[in-house]
This record gives sequence, C-alpha cells and structure tokens, in this order.
Amino acid sequence: MRIIKIFNGYFLMLMVIQGLVLAFFDSRSFSKRNLRDVSKKARFLGIGFIIISVCLYLVNVFTV
Repeated sequence: MRIIKIFNGYFLMLMVIQGLVLAFFDSRSFSKRNLRDVSKKARFLGIGFIIISVCLYLVNVFTV
C-alpha cells in the first residue's frame, strides 16, 4: 500500500498533462503524416493514462 501514496496531486497533474499531449497533439501530428494506426494508438494510450491516473489518485484519497 505504500506505493499508492505516491499518487498525489502533482503526479495527477503530470499524468493528465502527458495524457492530453499524447491524446490530442501527438495523435494529430501522426494523422497529418498518414500514420493512422499510430494516431489511434496514441489517442488510446493518452486517454488510458488519464483514466488510470485519476483512478489511482482516487484510490489514494479514499484509502488513506
């Protein structure tokens, strides 16, 4: 359970910003280069990062 305590607000902001950059900016640049598969994967990973980091943050808040 000690590892859950590292998921604080700063980590949440970092992961959300990283997920937004990956989901929107990187996927858009990949689609402009005709890399459609990579664009879909980047969008999926970015949204996944956001969802997982929010879930881990909520676990941290409600278990401590």
